[in-house]
Amino acid sequence: MRSLARASGITLGALQYHFSTWEDMLRALNVYILDQYDKIWETMTTKDRPPTLQGKIGRKSGTDHV
Repeated sequence: MRSLARASGITLGALQYHFSTWEDMLRALNVYILDQYDKIWETMTTKDRPPTLQGKIGRKSGTDHV
């Protein structure tokens, strides 16, 4: 975390105030990235969205897990 704080231009104490562990910071980063993705996804029209795997993968009868 020390090198991240240095690269971000903040003190280690400031970083540790908000994120007590490396895992807490990664969890928050993951939530932020997913939130940004969701915002972008919601602004896209159906024709702009990439195709989903649903319907692209051939299903055998009796296998409803994808």
